[in-house]
Amino acid sequence: MIDSKGQSLHRTLIEQQRPHPLVAALTFAHQTNEIAGDGSQGASLNPKNGRLLRAGEHDAWMVGGHPDARGVRIPEEAIPGRHLNFLQALNHVHKVASETRSQPGTVAAGSWYSAEKDHIALDASTSVPRKRDAVRLMEGRDEDATFNLKTFDEVKNHKKAARLATEGKATA
Repeated sequence: MIDSKGQSLHRTLIEQQRPHPLVAALTFAHQTNEIAGDGSQGASLNPKNGRLLRAGEHDAWMVGGHPDARGVRIPEEAIPGRHLNFLQALNHVHKVASETRSQPGTVAAGSWYSAEKDHIALDASTSVPRKRDAVRLMEGRDEDATFNLKTFDEVKNHKKAARLATEGKATA
């Protein structure tokens, strides 16, 4: 396939060090399905460049609820069980990429396994470098928690938990 500059798409992807979208989706599905030693599983992928944000290496806080180009939260999706197939991964990565294409900053197509609900959750998250900014964003979006990919630290949204407790609802 030839791009608009007369260069092969394969060569362009190699020069940009960007994996083909199909390879990125396959990698995302594999990482989602890989179960860590502590029983956790999940993945974060930058849909703009097709690269995984590697846990233990990428020093950033992830905050769910990333909005689309209109400012509306991209809804979370639940996949029953512990397995994400290739087409589900491809659809999710494509959805997050297409709905956030013109936005600045780092967005991630995210996934994690919820043992409590026995499903894989798919979302669009924002990668935030500083903890205090991530906590502020988490509270503003009314998310349950923010998670640090490098340290595996999690900060719960205590304001949301307290509000839900007074309303008689449990947090997810």
